[in-house]
Amino acid sequence: MMLFVNILFTLGFALLLAWVLGVIGGLMAYVLGGKRKRKRKIFLAAISPAVAIGIWIVGSFVTMLLTSVICDIDLGIGDSWVAHLPNGYKLYSIDDAWHGSIICDDQRVTISDDELRFDVSAEVTDIQVIGDTVIGINKDNCVNFVINTSKRSITLLENDKRISTMIDNGQIKILTLNEFYWESRKIPYMIGTVITLIVIILVLFLLWKIGLCSLKKETNNP
Repeated sequence: MMLFVNILFTLGFALLLAWVLGVIGGLMAYVLGGKRKRKRKIFLAAISPAVAIGIWIVGSFVTMLLTSVICDIDLGIGDSWVAHLPNGYKLYSIDDAWHGSIICDDQRVTISDDELRFDVSAEVTDIQVIGDTVIGINKDNCVNFVINTSKRSITLLENDKRISTMIDNGQIKILTLNEFYWESRKIPYMIGTVITLIVIILVLFLLWKIGLCSLKKETNNP
């Protein structure tokens, strides 16, 4: 449901933005474009924003789709998020990208002994990965923890001083889950963005080139 709502909102906003920019572009072409073939220039200026935004939407969706398939993560516009951790562990969130859970082999990570038993993966809010080690902050249970994913062992940090000292010394940089999800996909997203921008520039150049080619012919033959 959330995916459908996000798509409708994006399309509605894109249409409104294309209309506004098209009107502005048309007015600018009318004022600055000169008298010769003014209608043609106004038309090209008016449709250029819609063409650019349309390519941007398609390019963004293709980028997200390819990233989701290749990296085996969420699409990026729904109501769930997934990021892979070392050795089969996963970080995932539902409805809220600021809180999440850590699972391994579809089982939640738990701390259990005679006096203590709770789900350390519930309400994780901050995380960082260093090699095979996952460092997390669980605000629901007010604990910090370290998971050695290769040994599948969990260590609770007794207080915040140890992890605060490591952060202050620059040994680790704890990220919010939202930041961590972005870090896990930013490289393919950035590559897709650059490719999409290149396509937009080429298409707009060809659009104006073809749209104004008859203008040059008529100018040479008055």
